Amino acid sequence: MQRFLPIPIFIALLLGGMSLVLGLTLFQTAQTAKAREHLVLLTEQDLAMQEVSQTLRQNLTDLQSAARQYASLGERKQLRTHENLLKGFRDLRNLLSDPAAHLHNTAKRPSDTPAALFVDHLSQAMIEDSELASLRRALDTIIDMGLLQAELLKGVIPGKASPQVLLSLSQPARESLARQLDHHIAQTQKAVEARLSSAKAQQHARVQRIQSQQVFLLVCLGLLIILTLLLAQRYMVSPLRHLVEAGTAIGSGKYHTRAEIFGVREIAELAGTLNWMADSFQSDLKARERAEQRAQQTERRLRQINEASPGVLWEFQIDDTGHVQLSFVGGAFEQLYSVPRVAAMSDVRAVLQSVHPDERQRVVQGLRKAADEDADFTSEHRSLRPDGSYRWVRAYGKFHERSDQLRTWTGFSVDIQELVELRAQLETALAAAEAGNRSKSEFLATLSHEIRTPMNAILGMTHLALQNELPPRQEEYLHRIDSSSRLLLRIINDILDVSKIDAGRMDLEHLEFSLEQLLDSVNDVIAVRAQEQNLRLKLDIADDVPRLLLGDSLRLGQVLINLLGNAIKFTEHGYVKLIIRCVDYTEGRARLYFAVEDSGIGIEPEAQAHLFDAFTQADSSTTRQYGGTGLGLTIARQLVRLMGGEIAVDSTPGEGSTFSFEADLDVPEDTLRAMAEHASSLGALNCLVVDDSRSARKVIVSALKHFGFRAEEARNGAQALQAVTERAFDIVLLDWRMPDMDGLETARRIQAIPAFKGRVIMITSYGREELMRELEGDSDVDAVLLKPISSPILLDTIAAARDPSRQKLSQPNDFVPMRIPELAGKHILLAEDNAIGRELMQELLDATHARLSIVASGEEALAAFSEDDIDLVLLDLQLPGMSGWDTAKVIREELERRDVPLLAMSADPRPETRNRCLNEGLNDFIAKPVDVGLLYDKLAEWLDVHPTEDTLIARPRRRIPSLPGVNLDAGLARASFNGELYLRLLNELCARFAALPNELSQLIEGAQWAEVKARVHALKGASGNLGASTIRKHCEAAEQYAEREDRNGCLSMIQKLDSALNTLREALPQPDEEHSIVEPPPRPVLDPQALASLRQLVVAGDATARQRAKSFSAPPGQDKRLRQIQEHLDAFAFEEAAQQLDELASHLS
Repeated sequence: MQRFLPIPIFIALLLGGMSLVLGLTLFQTAQTAKAREHLVLLTEQDLAMQEVSQTLRQNLTDLQSAARQYASLGERKQLRTHENLLKGFRDLRNLLSDPAAHLHNTAKRPSDTPAALFVDHLSQAMIEDSELASLRRALDTIIDMGLLQAELLKGVIPGKASPQVLLSLSQPARESLARQLDHHIAQTQKAVEARLSSAKAQQHARVQRIQSQQVFLLVCLGLLIILTLLLAQRYMVSPLRHLVEAGTAIGSGKYHTRAEIFGVREIAELAGTLNWMADSFQSDLKARERAEQRAQQTERRLRQINEASPGVLWEFQIDDTGHVQLSFVGGAFEQLYSVPRVAAMSDVRAVLQSVHPDERQRVVQGLRKAADEDADFTSEHRSLRPDGSYRWVRAYGKFHERSDQLRTWTGFSVDIQELVELRAQLETALAAAEAGNRSKSEFLATLSHEIRTPMNAILGMTHLALQNELPPRQEEYLHRIDSSSRLLLRIINDILDVSKIDAGRMDLEHLEFSLEQLLDSVNDVIAVRAQEQNLRLKLDIADDVPRLLLGDSLRLGQVLINLLGNAIKFTEHGYVKLIIRCVDYTEGRARLYFAVEDSGIGIEPEAQAHLFDAFTQADSSTTRQYGGTGLGLTIARQLVRLMGGEIAVDSTPGEGSTFSFEADLDVPEDTLRAMAEHASSLGALNCLVVDDSRSARKVIVSALKHFGFRAEEARNGAQALQAVTERAFDIVLLDWRMPDMDGLETARRIQAIPAFKGRVIMITSYGREELMRELEGDSDVDAVLLKPISSPILLDTIAAARDPSRQKLSQPNDFVPMRIPELAGKHILLAEDNAIGRELMQELLDATHARLSIVASGEEALAAFSEDDIDLVLLDLQLPGMSGWDTAKVIREELERRDVPLLAMSADPRPETRNRCLNEGLNDFIAKPVDVGLLYDKLAEWLDVHPTEDTLIARPRRRIPSLPGVNLDAGLARASFNGELYLRLLNELCARFAALPNELSQLIEGAQWAEVKARVHALKGASGNLGASTIRKHCEAAEQYAEREDRNGCLSMIQKLDSALNTLREALPQPDEEHSIVEPPPRPVLDPQALASLRQLVVAGDATARQRAKSFSAPPGQDKRLRQIQEHLDAFAFEEAAQQLDELASHLS
């Protein structure tokens, strides 16, 4: 890299040299001036010396003249003059005798004497001491002459001197003295002149020398100036000129021009910068040229694409005033909108005029919305073609940018006529497919119902037949019939599940369940089959697995039963093991790992790929020996996917298989926390679990350890007795039915052991009534625990057994305390249009022994109220015709019955509904589903009746399995724990509202939102009263969608509602044979008043008239006519039914 001298240093050097030369020149000039001044001074000294000589001569002449005139004339004045002149010469002589003291001391000499003037001249002449000697001698000569004259004058009479005297005073003396004086003065002048001549010669030489130096310095200065100019020209002016030329060339576009880099550093750097700028310009120019080439290529390509595209590209802009301007349109614009490009770009209204009138306003609104929100623009509309036809067009514009006052959208329009036609065809096909799917679902549901009903009879009759003693062959036939029937029933259920999964209508519940209860239920199904094949059924549950979960326990159990059932089917000897692990737990959500491991025949690798296909098997020989897989694995895989997992299989032929999956389940942490606190309060209990089923023992032991208790196992009564004898136990849990020694005998022997101080809990899953009879009066059992067992029930049972103040369980867990008021003599009017609600309320109110009148409308309520003395009214607010609000208003204002308590009932528990009830004259509010205890408390409060003790309400004697989407505890409580009534009401709910989803869909399509809300509200109330929480939840959501008139949301929720109804209907058990012959309760006779109410429903086309007609018995002799009315209503022939009702009314009148 070149090194250049910086400009400041360069200039400093030049200026420094010039300053030095110039300074020397000025110094020499000053020296010359001083030399010249010295020469002038020497000349002045010469002149002063001449003045001294002249003065001496003049004074001498004056002295002689004064003496001569005194002598000749006798004037005294002349004598004094002579004396003064002589005195002056003497003074001067004295002064010259000490020149250092007197010559320059002006204070010691008079200033007006000749001597003073003479001294001044001497001072100016700068007389040296050697020169003063001659001058003193001249003065001495003059003084001598003056003294001589003074002597001569002393003897002369003034004015009378002789000529000799006068002659002596003048000529002789003058000549002699003059010669002496001239001699001395000449010597002095000569000495002074010699000195001055020498000084002048020195000064002249000095001046000449200085002038020579000045000439040299001036020459150097000139040369330096010339050098400076040459250097400036070379290193500054020339580079700058080159820079100017290069900059001018670059500025004119000659970017290849480069400035030469030379000169001082700053100029060289400036040249380098200019060259760098030129390089950048040239690079940018090349890039711009390439970009322009690419742009041209892109423009050409876009033009080709635009010409080849079936659509049209466009760009429009909107300013702040809302004015729309097309800034670009493609070539095919005229073919798409029948508007020339020039016309379209000049006035966008021409384009809008080509849009079909039905869509024009929507397009304008879309443009306004895009402008207001700076959003993208999308529109589907019909546009006018040049041939006069309209075709569908889709326009899409992307908001591009906002600059100044303009906003820009770029997009395209494309002909979608064929797409619209295809979409219409697809919608038609989809509607047909949905109709076919609904038909298939309805067919399958009907088929299921039609098959399950005779299958129930087959199973029931087979069961009854097997209770009798039969020949061995007939008994074998019946066992085969029972087994085949159950297999067929399972296949039917699997087909329905596959159908729902394929239709996407399989919804999982999200309800709380106990893992132990689930496993207990699974064990009930699987254990018998495992025992029949002499297989060991193992259970391995990790301690960190949550015991309470939120999810669909029914479907999870179905998956486990399918996997365990297949494992048992294909395992000849060995074991089948269920493994449960918790692989992840975060914030109330657990991911559980389930695995079913067996020691069976295994599966070949090539067969595993088709394992989950319906009705497949590893090979034909396996199928012949073991049977096919059926639909179980197919359904299990789909259910696991709905739970967020996937089934995996790991199998080795001849060694066994492991089917595993993971499922996401929520965890009720608050409940678990409360259980943990409850268990902690009980302390560290020692428990013994006695059961001949190893898997059942494992389930209970796992739950006990999860509570923090210590637990041991015993497989029979003998082992239990030995364990109790050797160790102390706080709790002993005994299975009732065990071989050799049953649970009752074991309990008696344990209680007989003196050291035993614990509690005995009996576990049973069947024969409960027999167990209760055997326990009457028996104190050996402290509590009874029903299977399937859940963690909360197990913990509560242990706590109850440990409580010393607990009531002796002569009939344990069979009764529930309830404070039921005694209302005998009271008359209650129930106004409820829902048949299920009426039956449920009748069951609850019958327990109070009150007299009960039931009506189904507001008009009937008013009629009953006016004809009889009513003590209290339970009034549903959503009555047909006259609503509950209007009915209450009439009772209060027109009938003026303000003393009768009116209790509103509604499935709308919002605070505003409660407040409206109180504001419009009703006394209180009861929310549906009805809280039984709250209902009884309200009745007691308003009828001023106070129960003194709890009444024991029997629990259901029939075992009711867990039902999907149903809160059994709440539902049974509202049915007074009447299991038969509860099941009957659930079946009636499913039957009555089976067609409701289709009816609601039709009402939604017709936008009859008020009717939709009324129908959904009715189902919400009925399902809530029976604890059908999922159905009620879907009803609430559908009601909210209907309130907003949201068609899509409402239809989606109706589909879920339909699925929930079907799921519940399929899960409901059929009534037992012994219960099917129970005499139904007597129905009220169809009197004229009820007939008028029924006719109102029929004329209104209300589907509830069907059920209402079946709730009455016929008047005497009118059985046939009532059956005809019911048949017409079942066929929805409302006009024929109304005609028959009119004829019946005429007959009764």
